[in-house]
Amino acid sequence: MTVVGGVLVIVDLTIARSAVADPYSWSELQNQMYYCFTRWTYVIGAMLIAFSILFSPNPFIKEFLRRPFFRGAGSLCLLNALLTPLVIQLNYNSLPDGLFVTFYVVIALGLANAALITSFSLVLYLLLQYPLQVATSRWTDKYLSQRKTVEKHIAHTENLILSSLASEEEFKLLAA
Repeated sequence: MTVVGGVLVIVDLTIARSAVADPYSWSELQNQMYYCFTRWTYVIGAMLIAFSILFSPNPFIKEFLRRPFFRGAGSLCLLNALLTPLVIQLNYNSLPDGLFVTFYVVIALGLANAALITSFSLVLYLLLQYPLQVATSRWTDKYLSQRKTVEKHIAHTENLILSSLASEEEFKLLAA
């Protein structure tokens, strides 16, 4: 699964090199096929790689992905997805003229947008999402939680287990 996903991703990233070098070298049919197939094949390849990592039986990978960095990055994903269209629209739709960019300019603008959006997401997370999450969890724990019921059930189950162990020990003593 990983090999097929890797091949799909690498092919999708490298197949347009000749068209990037000379924008008019491809025919209209080649352009249509490129835009028709590369988006979904790239997504399928990335998903195959992600699934093979996430569902791997290797405990090292699972332990590595449980680190605080990945949990923090996961918290920023939703904010990044919500802010990206807004930042792109504000940056590029307010230009009076068109913007001609080369491959390297696109890479630089993409990295700058990613850094800007991630920093905005971090600020929003620290100022809005985390305090609201803590406040709502306190309220839900107090009024909507079933923690007390679950704790009573666990204590009752533990008592049953301990009493059954005690009766087994007594049985063994009586049988001896």
